[in-house]
Amino acid sequence: MKKHFFFLLFICITCITSNVEASGISNTNGVEQKTISTDLKYSMIPAQGETDGALCNFQSGKESLGKGWKGHGAEFAGIKSSGSITGVHAKLAVFAPGTVEYGQYSAAYVSVESGEGGSRNQIKAGWVVNPCYFNDNEVHFFLSFLGDDEGNCWDTSCDDFIATWGTNDLKLGDILTPSKVGHADQTFLEIFIGQDDKVKMWFLNANGRGVGYWKGEYFSTLLKGATTTRIGGEAYTPQGGIRVHLWEVVL
Repeated sequence: MKKHFFFLLFICITCITSNVEASGISNTNGVEQKTISTDLKYSMIPAQGETDGALCNFQSGKESLGKGWKGHGAEFAGIKSSGSITGVHAKLAVFAPGTVEYGQYSAAYVSVESGEGGSRNQIKAGWVVNPCYFNDNEVHFFLSFLGDDEGNCWDTSCDDFIATWGTNDLKLGDILTPSKVGHADQTFLEIFIGQDDKVKMWFLNANGRGVGYWKGEYFSTLLKGATTTRIGGEAYTPQGGIRVHLWEVVL
């Protein structure tokens, strides 16, 4: 019998606390990682984000959209942890969520967040299907980030993110091959977002390789470390539209 489940498969979820030295930009070797446990909470809630540019730009976390589920808007399902955080690591299974219409998106990501209002800082990285932005229905590796009083930046659209990937490394915007349901071979995207313990700048690794880093002055509240991390999925459907699934796995 076929059963339809709407969930995100993720494993190897770890959190680096503020008293653990973060790694350099290029890799995560030698980083002590502590598993998140009792403070994790699963939720299906309206996502934190802005309504401006929601069709093409990923939600960037200034205020709740105030919608979700039957009212649509941006919805998040996953786990949330709060505390003093200087890094988060997760291994996300890559799935194609089916047809995503123009004006919708479906994504799975890891995020670190800090601050409120105009001082809110946020970094999101993972995979997304967003026809409006990429002009296709493929699964793409993406990055979204928000600094003080700044608009949401996507991939390399802002100069504040310095790319460090090599010729053969995974690059922002690259198309990912999704896992095939029922097959033993699975496609995973391993994300590590960390803060250097000495210079305090944040950096992004994917599949064990460096992707890039942010100039230290770009963030203010994140400069002191993150207070919240999320690992899960997010989908956006305009009000009145046919609700896009966060993900679909058939067993």
